[in-house]
Amino acid sequence: MKLLFLALTVCFAAVSAFGEDVIREESIAVTPAAGDIVAISNINGSISVEGRDSDVVEVVYVITCETQEEMDAVEVLCDLSNGVVCEVEYDNNGNDDYHGEVEFRVWVPENLELSFELANVNGDASISFAEGTLLIEVVNGDISASHFNGEVNIELVNGSVTTADISKLSGVDIVNGDIICSIGEVENDIFLSSVNGEISIDLVTDAIVKIETLSGEIGVSRGFNADIEESIAGKSTSFGYGEHTIAVSTVSGDITISD
Repeated sequence: MKLLFLALTVCFAAVSAFGEDVIREESIAVTPAAGDIVAISNINGSISVEGRDSDVVEVVYVITCETQEEMDAVEVLCDLSNGVVCEVEYDNNGNDDYHGEVEFRVWVPENLELSFELANVNGDASISFAEGTLLIEVVNGDISASHFNGEVNIELVNGSVTTADISKLSGVDIVNGDIICSIGEVENDIFLSSVNGEISIDLVTDAIVKIETLSGEIGVSRGFNADIEESIAGKSTSFGYGEHTIAVSTVSGDITISD
C-alpha cells in the first residue's frame, strides 16, 4: 500500500437557516493491496462507499458544525498501515449540545477484494460496486448494499435495509425496521431476521426457503407452491429446493416472497 496524499484540508463557512455553519473537508488517498481493510466508524452523519475503475482508495470526509467550538471537539483519526481505518471521536467535555456531523464519501477499486467494515450510530450507510467481505453495523439509519461480490453481514437497530445483486448475502438482523432483498443467486445459506418490521424478498433463483413469524402474515407467490401452517407459535412455511437455505423470521411483521 502506498500513501498518495493525506489530510488535504479545506475550511470554510456556509450560511444556513440558523446562521453560518463551520465546515471542514479533508481527503485521503492510498493504493491498497488485496485483502486490505477499509473501515469507517462514524457517530453522526452518513457513510457512502462506491467502487470505480481505479487503483486507489479515496476517502473524503466533510465535518459540519454550528460553531468553531463544536468543530474543535470533532476529530477524525485515520490509520493507513493496512488499508484505511477512520474513526470519529468527539471531545465534548461533558457538553451534550454539540451537534457536529461527519459525512464520509469513499471510492474504492471495484475489482479488488477488500475487507469492508462500516459502523454508524446515527446516519445512513451504503455501498455499491465493490468486492471482498462486508460487515455493516448501524444503530439508527438506513442501509443499502448492492452490486457486491462477496460475503455480506448486516446488523441494524432502527431503520431499513435494502440489498440487491449480492453474491454471498449471509445475514441481515434488524430490531426495528424493514428488509427489502432482491436475491438473484444463492451461494451460501442466508438468514434474514426482523423483530418489528416487514421482510420482502424478490427471489429469482432456486433455494430452500424456511419462513416463520410469531404475529405477522406470510405471503408467497403462487408459483412457489407454498403451504402456510398456523399454530399457537405463529405461522410458518417451507418450500423450494436447492443446495442452500434462506431462513426468514419476524416476531411482529409480515413476510412476503415474490418471484
